[in-house]
Formats: sequence, C-alpha cells, structure tokens
Amino acid sequence: MHPTHARTSPTNLIYVCALIAPLALGACTTTGSQALLPTEVDIVATHPHSLSVKATGTSRRFGFGRPFVPSDVLQTTVEEAILQYDLFKAIAKDADYVLQLELTELTKPESGLDMTAGITMRWSLADTRTEATLWIATLTTAFTASTVHSSQLDERLRTSIEGALRENIELGLHQLSGVELPGSVALE
Repeated sequence: MHPTHARTSPTNLIYVCALIAPLALGACTTTGSQALLPTEVDIVATHPHSLSVKATGTSRRFGFGRPFVPSDVLQTTVEEAILQYDLFKAIAKDADYVLQLELTELTKPESGLDMTAGITMRWSLADTRTEATLWIATLTTAFTASTVHSSQLDERLRTSIEGALRENIELGLHQLSGVELPGSVALE
C-alpha cells in the first residue's frame, strides 16, 4: 500500500467519532432557566392583568442534535422573570394578554478566546379578547465570554449564548413594562 493512501481502521474511526459526538450533539446547549434569568430589570410600570407566554426556541447545530435554546426553557425563564419582577399579576393559560416570543437569530462563534454570541428575538403583546397587537419589538443583544468565564471552549460558547439571552430578556421586559395598559401602575 502506498503511504499516502493509508486506510482508516474501524478502531480509529470509532475513536474520532467518540471525540466529536459530544460537541456535535449538544455540548453547547443552554442550561436551565436559572442561568438565563436577568439579575436586574428596570421596570417602568406593573400591569394588574394576567399574561400567557408562548415562546419558540432556536435552530439546531449542523441540522441535528439538541437545540441551543429549547422553547420550554425560554418560556419558563420569561415567565419566572415576569413573576419575579411583578410585571403582570399572574401567568395563566386563559389570560388577559398573550406575550409571544420568537428567537429569530442566533449567531455564535465556532472557536476563539473571546466568544461573542448574538441573539435576535421578536417580542409581541396582544389582547386576547380583541386579538389586537399592542406592542411589537425586535431586539438584538450580544454577550462576550472570555477565558475569565471558562478555559473550556464549550463552556465559553454556552456562557456567551446564555448571556446574550439574559440581556435580551432584560431588555424585552423593560420595554414590555413601558407598554400602556389599562390600570398599569407606574413605578418611581
């Protein structure tokens, strides 16, 4: 056999697949909703109404594997943040208003010491009785994770995605709190 035509043994192939599989199948998936909760939100007003939240998560890496941001994690995080900051009086299925979130774009680096992820989400609020859309916003945020956050590549990628999501949720809730609804109470 010619030296430049070396064959790949089944053992070598299995070894390579074992090394690559964890990265390809979701090592960079976001963690639970606690990592995505904003630590501080500037609330303009609180709304004495119930709210239903519907969220759509993101794309998949290489067309397979787990999503980077599962819809249920995004929805749970936003619901928890709304209740934590008393933005609406309650989260309910048959609510006065419905908040729809759609993660429309996720930009992420493949490697690097500093890893910046970008998130674009479409936010919309509608009155469930009249079906009128009261507010729409497309918000883009970014977050950079460096070796200060972690020396591991997959950890920095996950941290950058979580940071960009956290900042988007913070900005979205701030803007949502400024929507004028009947009975809203302005905060000083």
